[in-house]
Amino acid sequence: MSRTPKYETPPAHPMNQWVRDALAAWGPDRTMTDLADSLTKMGVGTYDRSKVQKMTVKRKVSKAEAEAISTITGFALTPQTEGADLLRKYQSLRPDQRAAVARLMDVMLAEGKASGQ
Repeated sequence: MSRTPKYETPPAHPMNQWVRDALAAWGPDRTMTDLADSLTKMGVGTYDRSKVQKMTVKRKVSKAEAEAISTITGFALTPQTEGADLLRKYQSLRPDQRAAVARLMDVMLAEGKASGQ
């Protein structure tokens, strides 16, 4: 069973939120420890779970760290579309809420096809 991290402290900087988003996008079975191990293997520095956790709250994230995290997780370093905000909101929903959103989108897409759009 996957565990979604719960953050009690809001991010101090947009890059801290970006690290959270990158972790979430990387996959539900991936952990901060996995990211720490991957960063260490890439030679960016020596990391443990605690150091990665601090990067999600208030620790400054260096350019080299952000680039490495982007490479590891496949999460874009710069926003690609206006959909990034929607994706972030969607990812913060509970699974039952995500299912409701998916059903709503299916209905809306079906209506668009029926009307020829």
